[in-house]
Amino acid sequence: MMAEITTILQQALFGIGTAQHDHVHRHNTLHLENLEIDKLRHEQENGGILPRTLNDIAMNSGQLCSQPQGFVSVEDGMNMRRGICLLKFQVYSNAAESSDMSVVCYLVGGNSSAENGLDGNTRLQPVRCWSTLTSQSSDGQGYPTVRQVVDTTHQFLLGDPYGAKEMAAVRPYDVASAALGYAVTDGDGSAQNYCGVANSDLTNQLLMSKTQNLNPTHYSKELLKLAVQTGDEVSHNGQDLAWAIGDYMTTSSLNEISPHDNPFMQTMMSVLSVHSLASFRGWSVDEMVEVWPNFLDVLNMDNMDVTRFAADDTTLITSDYGRVNQHEIIASEAAMMCVHQLLASGLMSYKFSATNNPTEFDGVSGDEGGGVSFSPGQAMSVLDNDTNMEGRVESFNRHFTDAFFAKYTGPYAHLRTLINLSMECHMFGETRVTISFGGDYHGAKTFSNATYYINHSSSSISGTETGLTESRNYLHNIKEYF
Repeated sequence: MMAEITTILQQALFGIGTAQHDHVHRHNTLHLENLEIDKLRHEQENGGILPRTLNDIAMNSGQLCSQPQGFVSVEDGMNMRRGICLLKFQVYSNAAESSDMSVVCYLVGGNSSAENGLDGNTRLQPVRCWSTLTSQSSDGQGYPTVRQVVDTTHQFLLGDPYGAKEMAAVRPYDVASAALGYAVTDGDGSAQNYCGVANSDLTNQLLMSKTQNLNPTHYSKELLKLAVQTGDEVSHNGQDLAWAIGDYMTTSSLNEISPHDNPFMQTMMSVLSVHSLASFRGWSVDEMVEVWPNFLDVLNMDNMDVTRFAADDTTLITSDYGRVNQHEIIASEAAMMCVHQLLASGLMSYKFSATNNPTEFDGVSGDEGGGVSFSPGQAMSVLDNDTNMEGRVESFNRHFTDAFFAKYTGPYAHLRTLINLSMECHMFGETRVTISFGGDYHGAKTFSNATYYINHSSSSISGTETGLTESRNYLHNIKEYF
């Protein structure tokens, strides 16, 4: 039985974004080289695959697709100053435990401004959310203490708001589900008629995705674990492939939560008697006021005042998207990775420079480990009155090194891609990436990625046909190699 949940709105902070170049769709892919497949099969047949091997191959095989899959569609386009908001809630489930939940939304429609206030018809489109858990305990001497940790982080996924393009979720769960469908239809001879999983289709529904799905290494590792496990069940235990995939999916970390289980969405739907999120296009300001009568009391629109903040037109100072080149692909990967690592480390924003070029730090001084040097700048925590900022920055640097730089920093010079990054990352705003290679600062390019459009531009979204192709190839690899 689920615990009774009480959600209390504490703050509604509004701001304004900057004009952006149109973003492109680049989804995660799993690309295995023949040597990697041979290594996996060798270890699988000789006592089992070592965790280190799985991690290394996942890191090398997980990547963003190099060819952009069309431009991202959002309401009214990206070349505008978009209103954004940060909602902060307290969520109570029992006397001993509570959590603070934050939800980022962007604004659509209406005539909302700092001067005129909020238009009741303006809609709030949810983008991402995270929770910080507060628990009551005691220290070793019996004194009461309060502990806060970042508990869960998710992004919302939406398709084309105009319905012109068929989009689908390609989380590890979705790829595995479609592969299961192909395995079943292969068995009964109807595979040519299979058109995917309805639960992954973004044409007419809202989905949620774990933020770690933005990490291509996590994506590939989850699918490799499934391939290895089901391959073992089929080859050693004689289990049917479809049954093996299905069994793994019911007990694995692939599962995703439903928007209906999110406290913010759950409360909105319950009070407004909304039973389906089909054709969901956000909550209106009037609906927010109906659900939370204190909405206007906790409202702060100071940061939405365009007279206080000069228009920073990023289209004039950043490169546009849509090309197949190393600068754009790796900068896009860094931006996606940064969003995940910010929340995983408990940071709201962070400005830093980093390089894996040993000639710039003598391979020793300033080396954060893994052959990478960081120059940290200003950072802000997701927690109020946080006393562990230094630890959070160190955690981000360490995990960003492992998740991003490690794949480009091989043990030998000829295997390395020498990267210089300068990044300014904001959960409530944009992530700006300046990237160059081999110390060539004159050839540096800067890209801006609006984190408040991640519900449309996520690497967990692709065209429907592209997603099906990924799943077909994935099933083929399971059959052929595992």
